[in-house]
Amino acid sequence: MRIKNNPENADESQYRMHSRSEIVALLKNIMQRNQTLTLLINHGADSMMTLILDVDEDNNTITIDADKSNALNERIVQSHHLHFEALYNNIRVTYVANQASAALNQVHAALIIPIPDSLVRLQRRDAFRVVTPITKPLRCVFKAVKQDGTTAQIATNLSNISVGGVGLVD
Repeated sequence: MRIKNNPENADESQYRMHSRSEIVALLKNIMQRNQTLTLLINHGADSMMTLILDVDEDNNTITIDADKSNALNERIVQSHHLHFEALYNNIRVTYVANQASAALNQVHAALIIPIPDSLVRLQRRDAFRVVTPITKPLRCVFKAVKQDGTTAQIATNLSNISVGGVGLVD
């Protein structure tokens, strides 16, 4: 049940991890932190949020939480393109699976996919980012020009700041 991932975007190839031990460690860290994964089915025709329930190195599998909808779970099992995406330490992590099978995790419905041969850990920033305080958020106000020529002020919170730019909360 081993899959080969092909880079969907050649620009991401420098961020692709191939080390099995690093991939397993990263997946286990995502699981231990209960990080939510977005699962896109059939190139985004369907999607769901899920969690990693188990990473089984011996059987080369990842167990994820199934959806409450049996119909969606069936579409996942029938799909040949499952795209997973997570945000781990503010770094985008993506991988692809070509198959899933239905299972039970204790008494809950679950899905099993193969551990990927590679995944993308996408961090394109060259500069360190400082997270801004949550209790006293920093505000940023922009002046935007509308299509009719009038202006409007847009206020938003800053989530982080670095030499290369800022992260805004919408």
